[in-house]
Amino acid sequence: MRSLWLRFWLGRAVVLLPAYWAGMLVGVSFLATLAKFQAPSLTLPVALDVGRVTFHLFNRVEWGCALVLLGLVLLTRKRLRFRLPLVLLLLGLLVLQTFWLLPGMDARIDLLFRGQPLPAQGLDLHQIYFYSDILKEILLFWLGCS
Repeated sequence: MRSLWLRFWLGRAVVLLPAYWAGMLVGVSFLATLAKFQAPSLTLPVALDVGRVTFHLFNRVEWGCALVLLGLVLLTRKRLRFRLPLVLLLLGLLVLQTFWLLPGMDARIDLLFRGQPLPAQGLDLHQIYFYSDILKEILLFWLGCS
């Protein structure tokens, strides 16, 4: 009986966690960021500094969600062939954001704080981050509906 009860809740968690994560992603990456840059009392350096702290903290939260979700998917084994690739894609996006995009954006913010000119940038890291968040949202939606 306990095993059945545990499987029931694990099955619910593997669907609810992506929905919870998707809601946090919308709140942090899309709503709060837009609101912050439209607040007339916030200077650009302050808004960028708040954004940097927010995104680094949220990145840690996302890693926690991703690892728990991976564990849930492996434990439940239900729809594993569908869910596992989606979770691995999410992990890949987190690796991209954690080790390339966030450090690159931080470096540009540091230059701005020091009053140094920003180097010409071939790729807009902020746009890539934005589109990777949209892709994460889509993957989380699929996982939440599975």
